[in-house]
Amino acid sequence: TDAYWSMTKFSWVLFNRFEPYFRIGVAHMEAKWTEAGAEVKIESDTNLTWGFGGKVLIWDFKKPRLKLVGDGFYRITDLEPETGYYAGSKVNIDTAKSRFYLREWQVSLLAATEIDVGGPGRDEEVMGVSSVIPYIGLSYSDVSGRMRLTWTSGVFNNPGVIEADNNLGLFAGVEFVGPNSVSLNVEGRFIDETAITTGLTALF
Repeated sequence: TDAYWSMTKFSWVLFNRFEPYFRIGVAHMEAKWTEAGAEVKIESDTNLTWGFGGKVLIWDFKKPRLKLVGDGFYRITDLEPETGYYAGSKVNIDTAKSRFYLREWQVSLLAATEIDVGGPGRDEEVMGVSSVIPYIGLSYSDVSGRMRLTWTSGVFNNPGVIEADNNLGLFAGVEFVGPNSVSLNVEGRFIDETAITTGLTALF
């Protein structure tokens, strides 16, 4: 139900149109479900997560200044349950037999425009920002995985089949482009998830 991600993304721009990328970092998650009338909760450790994907520039309109971009990625998270609760009470868990992993994929389409802070065609900066890129888009995603809370006594709990409540999502964000191709991004995601993402990008 709750997840915290910290990842580094490596990407390459090919032909000024296609950008494959690879992500690696760490994640921490919490999950809750009801079983036999009692609430079960798992808190994971913080461990490795990775994924890959790509962006493609579908169309670049000059007037109005608008870009359509497609994006798709696949992400894998394999964590170890660290703490378990049953009916509000902490239980002793067998970490070797407990599981907590997720697989996620997503495709999206976004529309973005670029606003020159100093005016059209100018290189001026305002508070270190030369341009602002607002964007909005739609996404389709799905998740699969496995969770199992195994007690040291041998009792185990699991939520059964894991799937997304909603597959269709809406997202919107803004990117602030500074000098030397360094930019700051803030994005909100809604409907299929409730999330805020921030990122710092440096181009070489």
